Amino acid sequence: MPSGGSVRIEDLAFNSILVAANRSLALIAKDLHSPLPGALQQHFQRTEAALEELLWDEPSGQYYSRDAFTKELIKVPTVATLLPLWSGTPSPARAERLTELMQQPNGFWPTYPVPSVPIDAPEFRAAGYWKGPTWVNMNWMIYEGLRNYHRTDRAQELRDRTLDLVARAGFSEYFSPLTGQGYGADDFSWTAALVIDLLQDESLRPTRMPE
Repeated sequence: MPSGGSVRIEDLAFNSILVAANRSLALIAKDLHSPLPGALQQHFQRTEAALEELLWDEPSGQYYSRDAFTKELIKVPTVATLLPLWSGTPSPARAERLTELMQQPNGFWPTYPVPSVPIDAPEFRAAGYWKGPTWVNMNWMIYEGLRNYHRTDRAQELRDRTLDLVARAGFSEYFSPLTGQGYGADDFSWTAALVIDLLQDESLRPTRMPE
């Protein structure tokens, strides 16, 4: 990217997804009895360490994206702060703070959680694209993250509310977290695919974390 005028962001969501993908690759390699090259393992470890060391803000108890030029955290609250639960990198103490944050009814836990921007934030727009709507793909990642940390009660509630939302509004691209109204494309494929996954028997989908 050109250095002048470009917005360069070290994105929290992308890095959380990358760490989760790396861990999945490590699990596949383990199942195949095919150890990953040492250099690749080190790269995975550096990515995990950077997520925890560079994108965490202790005073607020949240993760944020970072400006790649200034190295300053972009302290706008979004659903991305919960995605490290899926990556499995937070300590139990950090995971507990994130779970408590998620459960705030005037923030990330309205009638149809989890909004992409908490409803008490000035940036919140119930129908604004990624400005507040609930997305099934985000809920699925958070659901898996809660299961990583054995918060099965909260994971089950999120699963049930997500399935109820889709049962009411259909397979929309995204939804109002306040009314459940669907927006965007109809019969959206990733909404449908992840609903199918959420409907699977829990006993068939054990959570696995790399050792």
